[in-house]
Formats: sequence, C-alpha cells, structure tokens
Amino acid sequence: MARQLDIPVTGIAAALDALRPWAERAAERARTSGRPVLAAARVPVDPTDDLLATALACPPGVPRWYLHQPAAGRTWLGLGAAASVRSGPAGALGGLADAWQAWRHLVETDDPAALHWVGGAAFDTGPRLDPWRGWPSAEMWLPRVTFTRDGEEATCTVTVRAVPGQSAAEVWEEAAAWWHRLSVAQPEGPEDGGARPSAESLAWPDGAQRTGTAFGDARDGWTRLVAETASAIRAGQFEKVVLAREEVVPLARPADIGAALRALGRRYPESGVFALWRQDQCFLGATPERLARVQSGSVAVDCLAGTAPRGRTPAEDARLADWLLHSGKNLHEHGVVREWLRARLAPLCTHLEVPAEPGLKRLANVQHLHTPLAGRLQAGQNILTVADALMPTPALAGSPQREAMVYIRDREGFDRGWYGGAVGWAGMDGSGEFMVAIRCALVRPLLAHLYAGAGIMGDSDPAAEWEETELKLRPMKQALGLEVADDGGES
Repeated sequence: MARQLDIPVTGIAAALDALRPWAERAAERARTSGRPVLAAARVPVDPTDDLLATALACPPGVPRWYLHQPAAGRTWLGLGAAASVRSGPAGALGGLADAWQAWRHLVETDDPAALHWVGGAAFDTGPRLDPWRGWPSAEMWLPRVTFTRDGEEATCTVTVRAVPGQSAAEVWEEAAAWWHRLSVAQPEGPEDGGARPSAESLAWPDGAQRTGTAFGDARDGWTRLVAETASAIRAGQFEKVVLAREEVVPLARPADIGAALRALGRRYPESGVFALWRQDQCFLGATPERLARVQSGSVAVDCLAGTAPRGRTPAEDARLADWLLHSGKNLHEHGVVREWLRARLAPLCTHLEVPAEPGLKRLANVQHLHTPLAGRLQAGQNILTVADALMPTPALAGSPQREAMVYIRDREGFDRGWYGGAVGWAGMDGSGEFMVAIRCALVRPLLAHLYAGAGIMGDSDPAAEWEETELKLRPMKQALGLEVADDGGES
C-alpha cells in the first residue's frame, strides 16, 4: 500500500498558492524573451516536520539532496530539479559558474535569497567508472521543492520553470501536478516495521564480506603501496600523497538509510550529515571538514590534516591530543595543506587571515589538527569559483597536486567518484557552503562501497596508516549496521 509523503500537505498547498502570481510573470517573460524563466515562492512551515522522513518517502527516481548540521540546528532538503547545470567529463565546479549565474537574471520571485542550488563534484574530473557511472564530474541543480529548517524557523520553497509557449495556467498546473504525482507515488524501501537489522543480519558471512577493496581483501597490498609511496616521497618525488581505500561489502538486505543518517547525526553532531540520492544509489556520510563557506563577500575555509584516535579516558585523550600537537609527521602534513590553501586563496581575496599554529578538532572517534582560514573575497568571486580553486586540497590528493593526482589514478585501482570531492549549496547571490565529501559511502541496493584515506609522508608507518583508515571507516560501518558501535549499538 502506498504511503503519503510524511509531511503536512498544507505547507505545499500554501506555497503553490503563493506561486500563482510569479508563475504568471514568468510565463509572460518567457513569452516575450524567448527564454526559460524560473518562478518561485516561499512560505513558512511547521519546524517540527521530519524532513528526513520526507526524503525517504520519495520514490527512487526523484533526485534528492539532504544536509543536516546538528550543532548549528540546520536541516535542508531538496526534491526534484527545476533547473540544472552539469559539467562535461572533464569539467569541475568552476566550469558551472557562468551557466549557474546566468539564471540569476531569469527568476520571478519576491525572495531571490530563497533559491538555493544544491549538488557537488567528484574528486577527479576523469571518466567515471563503476559504481560511479552515471554520476557527473560536477552538477548543481535547483530543486523543485526545498525545505529548510534553521533553529525554530522553517520554510518551504516551490520553484517551477516556465518555457516559451506555456500559459500561466500551464506553468502553475505543471508544478501542482508534479507534487501530486510525488505525494501519491510508492516510496522506496520497506515499511518501518520494527527494530533496525543487526550487523549480523545486514552483512553476509565473513567469507563474502569485504571482497572488493582496491587490492582484493589484502591488507598487505595496501600497506605495501604505502611503503612504496613513502619511499617516493623521501626520494623527493612528492611532498605528500593521500592514498585511499575502497571497501566493498555485499549486503544481505537493503541498508536502512534513514537509520544510518539519524545515527550519524546523533554520534557526530559537529559534522555535516549529507545524502544525495540518484536512482537506486545513495551517497551519504558525516563529514567534519568544510571546504569553503562564502557569506556577504567573506570566505571561511577549514584546514583539516593530521589525525590521532580519541582516548578511552580523559587522561589518555589528553595524552593523544598532546602527541598530535607535537607530532613532527602530522605537523608537517598539516603545514603542507595549510600553505597550499593559503596560496590558492590569496589571489581570490583582498585580505586573508591564517593562524600560525593549528588547534584541534575533536570528533567522537578521532581528533584532527585544525586551522581555520578567513578572508574577504575580491569582486566577482563566488562560492563556486572558490570551491573550484580549492579542489582537491592536499588533504585529499597530495602535493604537488597534479603529480599526486596522476600517481593516485595510476596506483589506487578504483574510481573515488564523489568521495574526496565536495557536496553543498550555492545561493544566487554567490554565497554558499561546500563540504569535503569524506567519512562516507555509496550504497546500492545490496552493496555498500565505503571509503577512507590517509595522508602519506616520507616517515609514514604503513601499519599505522592502515589503522588510521580503519578508524575513518568506522563511522559509516557502525551507522550502516556493519559493525557494532563502541557504546553497544548507538552510532
């Protein structure tokens, strides 16, 4: 039996009513200009609505974008696509900027700030391989319906595109018909009938598990590559290379994406919990790293590089933090990333502040060296041009960047896809925020692809780097029910 979307329909009805005059203006403008024109309206809605439940209730073919920032009290949900801009095989976010900004002058609405484009980009602009076939190198789209919750305030924005030749009635009716089709469609996934499946029931027996890492299931293969890479760094070929692992886990039943996202939000409130659905795939994670935030011409960037585990006691935690703050290997690794970010941001800014010493960013399972960079952008710069200039940072690729990227393509043996890339949003005024897509997984109906990486330096210990990737894989394994959480199940 089909389920209704799990939100009050009054919010959509009010937004559709508010859309009528703007649809009329858009239709007339499209007729006279011969170009498509967007119409949008925003109304307040109940801030207690469960936006994740709405995302999960949509049928698989509907594009969806979800972002939850628990510590900030913000949640975003975008459904469908009224307009989109997509790069070619070798494109990146910067290549979308002109096409995206062109829509800025083709909108009829009383609240342009309500129009938030969403999307992201892959780590590498090369051709996509399985399981990432069908995912573009970069894409931004404007959802047909956008829900936002910021503290105690919540809104719903409905957007429709008027094309030349459409009447105002046809424009509005198209928006209403799309929502009606969506609201009565059969949602994805099983009914919520009880307890979440255990790790034992979700993953196949050990003999079938972890069959698809880049080197089969051989820890030796990855650690051998780490040793070879460290040797190349000592020989002066690189300053740093970030090597990643892909761990592929066959599932005995479809993963509970809703439970995974809720678990990530509980356990990692300082992170950005995200999900992008494309057909029968979901790319999700809880990233602690902001790539860039632009607001009112100011830019903020996180430098996050250098990792240590959390301690089991306050004393052990303090000892590990002190070790990290004085670790030569980690400080060097962090310094490479910080100076690279400084060099990339400086030409875009009239003023840039970079602290001389890193602090700590502590998460539930790991702690990182952290340096925040802040500046004032030059005229003409926006969130897409900034994100493009920074992707991928040495925290995900290495240094020198171009040489490290070639090395990664040649040696890793798998397509990182959007892992190590960016996910985020962009406002038509040039504001926005992108996060580095780490601590993540690509989930297919009966297969989960989990990703983690480690920054390799000349003095890297292969065994220690393996353990670091194990720590970084743990959040997604626990959230997806592939591993029991340290606290007995809550992850």
